[in-house]
Amino acid sequence: TVGFNDDTRAFLSIPARHDVARRMDCRFLAGLVAEHRLTLDEAEELAVDLAYRLAKTAYRL
Repeated sequence: TVGFNDDTRAFLSIPARHDVARRMDCRFLAGLVAEHRLTLDEAEELAVDLAYRLAKTAYRL
């Protein structure tokens, strides 16, 4: 996500930490869908936002 910044001292572990963060985000969204707080379509849209769009916008990529 946008707030997930890393430094290069732990360069080799960056992909693993980002994978864990994405999985935690998706688990949270799945819980919201299970509780009927979000629809599946809304959760999917938010997952794309969290994993891609917000960072692209924030860093003007």
